[in-house]
Amino acid sequence: MAVYNGTLGGLRYNANYLKPVNADVYQYIESNWTLVPEISWEKQKVYTDNFEAVISLSLDDRNNCVAIFAGSNNQELFDKILDHINVDWSYVSYEDEEAEDD
Repeated sequence: MAVYNGTLGGLRYNANYLKPVNADVYQYIESNWTLVPEISWEKQKVYTDNFEAVISLSLDDRNNCVAIFAGSNNQELFDKILDHINVDWSYVSYEDEEAEDD
């Protein structure tokens, strides 16, 4: 539950993408992140970077990735996620920081 809570806003830096995900992006995550099988299941796969950053992928009935949830308390690792996962994020927690500054 901590991973799901973290990627949904519990971690300081978090982002989500709520649209179908290109197969190349899905493959990049599978190839460069470590699957956490103990908390993954057929519709939701969780990946980690040494548990300092996490990515949760939502899958449909055909095993297509339909959403990405990512988070970390480490800004450098979070920025790496944003730089290397090529999607137009639906939400990035930096938006909240910008709103506070206004």
